Amino acid sequence: LINYVIPICLDLNSEMRKYVFFFFLSFFHLSLIMAGHIIGGEITFQWVKGDTYKITMDVFRDCVLLANAPFDSAKKAKFVGTVTIFKGKELFTVVDLDKPDIIELELDENECFEIPNKSCVERGRYEFTVKLPQSTESYHITYQRCCRNITITNIVSPVSVGTTFTVEISAQAQREHINSPTFKHIPPIVICVNEQFSFDYSTFVDEGIKVRYEICSAFDGAGIKTGNKSNNFIGPFELNGVAPNPDAPPPYRDAIYTKPYSSEYPIFADPPFVIDSLTGEFFGFPTVNGQFVVTVCATAYNKNGVFLTTTRREFQFNVTECTSLVYADILEDENLGFKTYGINSCGEQTILIENQSHKQDFIKSTIWSFNFEGKNHLYSEWNPTITFPDTGTYIGTLLLNPNTVCDDSASIIVHIYPEVIADFEYDTDPCKDTVVTFVDKSTGIGIIDDWSWNINNEFDTTSKNIVYRFLEPGNKIISLVVSDMNGCDDTISKKILWAPVPETLDIYPNSFDGCSRKKINFQLLSELVNDKYEIVWDFGDGEFSNELNPSHTFLNPDIYTINVEITSPSGCYISEVFPNWVRIKLSPTADFIWSPESLSNFNISAHFMDKSLDADFWDWNFGGSTLSDLQNPIFTFPDTGLYQITQIVTNENGCADTLYKILDIVPTVKYFLPNAFSPNNDGENDSYQAKGSFFEAIREYDMTIWNRWGEKVFESEDPNEKWIGTKYNTDKICPQGIYTCVVTYLEPRGKAIQLKIFLSLIR
Repeated sequence: LINYVIPICLDLNSEMRKYVFFFFLSFFHLSLIMAGHIIGGEITFQWVKGDTYKITMDVFRDCVLLANAPFDSAKKAKFVGTVTIFKGKELFTVVDLDKPDIIELELDENECFEIPNKSCVERGRYEFTVKLPQSTESYHITYQRCCRNITITNIVSPVSVGTTFTVEISAQAQREHINSPTFKHIPPIVICVNEQFSFDYSTFVDEGIKVRYEICSAFDGAGIKTGNKSNNFIGPFELNGVAPNPDAPPPYRDAIYTKPYSSEYPIFADPPFVIDSLTGEFFGFPTVNGQFVVTVCATAYNKNGVFLTTTRREFQFNVTECTSLVYADILEDENLGFKTYGINSCGEQTILIENQSHKQDFIKSTIWSFNFEGKNHLYSEWNPTITFPDTGTYIGTLLLNPNTVCDDSASIIVHIYPEVIADFEYDTDPCKDTVVTFVDKSTGIGIIDDWSWNINNEFDTTSKNIVYRFLEPGNKIISLVVSDMNGCDDTISKKILWAPVPETLDIYPNSFDGCSRKKINFQLLSELVNDKYEIVWDFGDGEFSNELNPSHTFLNPDIYTINVEITSPSGCYISEVFPNWVRIKLSPTADFIWSPESLSNFNISAHFMDKSLDADFWDWNFGGSTLSDLQNPIFTFPDTGLYQITQIVTNENGCADTLYKILDIVPTVKYFLPNAFSPNNDGENDSYQAKGSFFEAIREYDMTIWNRWGEKVFESEDPNEKWIGTKYNTDKICPQGIYTCVVTYLEPRGKAIQLKIFLSLIR
């Protein structure tokens, strides 16, 4: 922790040496006081996977003094921190710790008293992972360190002895892959003397694990010894195991408590501190100032009650005098200083005063006092409702816990102002696209001097009266907030419907001269009209539409007049007639057939016959680059397959029509099997093979021939191969008789074919 070198004069008599010894001892203890000392800690583990565990160690130290020694492994630290792992009592490994993550703990407030701001605790957190092969023995993860604060009240010689933080991973815990219990909360640094104290020592645990809580003994640990020259000499003492490496194996020795303290009675209290074994609630009533080491054990058991592990937390509680935190406060409109609060009410004489005093759990009595109508009115509710007789100013007082140590008070000034009522009127022609005038009509006894308008989230202004033109029709929300010289305000919102119609109507296209069956996309050329309006389009051919921008197809040649009628959501109406707007010419109708209807590789020529109506010119495309302008062309296709035939017909009006049809030229195989042959070398019918054509289009061909005993005598995958009446066309002659021929293959478009025939072999 520190390293002071103090020269010693050995040429002294025994009496002098005794005084020098105690002087150096006092100096050394004083030096240790100036260092930052360990005030607690704990080790927990978390199973990661397989044999891997994550180990977390928290070390708490006192940082109130200036000469703080750094945490082990931290920057400028004298020692590299180490954690020793034992399997049973045998050394398993030593882990060098990386630098810790250090935070300063916040000073918790007592709910009734202000804690003196002279305490400081830092937490250093070390984390590492380690592989611990499953064992029938427990693993013990241990960290030992010297020293404790010299000011600790309940431990003998705290400055010269250290502590041991350890956790056990039992064999059962290894088998079940559990995580150790982890305390949910960090204890407060300071607690108040002569005040009831409680703390939640509950833990996070795995599902199905039960935890038993108890106040247990702190462990002794590393410390200071004399006469051992093997360690670094720092003065009259040796740091023997200040930061041991390795640490000592289990079991570990309990710390020695000063009387009347013990592990079960770690803090002077009446009633004594106890802990609920099931919930972990730690509570008591401390009656003596001091610094007290308290150790709480959270022992985990599985569902069968078998021990798994114990998480031990050692922590130093500072018991001290505290200042009352009971504070009188309300929800005010104005903070007037010197614990004086102002409440303003506009037109409402009945006031709910919201009490925001703290801490409420320690406020046993609340008294409100107001004087009006010539007498004092008292109220005891936490949030009183008070009816004042009229407008005016009223002064009152809030008293908390009167005539007790934990008391406080505040002054309250209530202003009852006259009411402000917001209102406005608007003027507009509902059917014309003009501006709207908004006129303020708000009232109040006080002078209204502030206006805030919001026009449908489109426009804001602070003028008293405004003129505005809306961007598009619809329902509009108009809001007005007014306030007077007293700060009283009021808000009003009104919904108005602004839906005029345009003065004139225009449509697109402004004319149309085209062919029948041509779709025309009409558009209403007015930003004012939207789909909330009722619209009727009359196309002059007996067809209508209610769409804002409709599409329409005229089927018959003629001249058509378009009529449009519009009614706004507010009932405004306008209509417009567009005479002789659309001129439609006759369009031809394309159609054709071909002969023969079915084509194959044996017939790939087709005669196309026109069946169109009102056509004067023809254009054909036969599925490639080949074109024709004949009315009834004949075309020979280059191959089998699918062809898209296109016919475009045009008349003298310049109107055209197009028709597409798919023509399929089917690839066809002709295949049949004879029922006899005579392989007698007479030059006639000496071999057996399939007859037909287009064999090159056959796929996955297979021919087998079998004799009457089920023996295969011939097989071929070539449809052109011949059987000459011998086994597999060798010199072994097959006898005369009846044979079975089986053939399978796939046609060009994948259709599976299977043939079976009985054939006669004649010798």
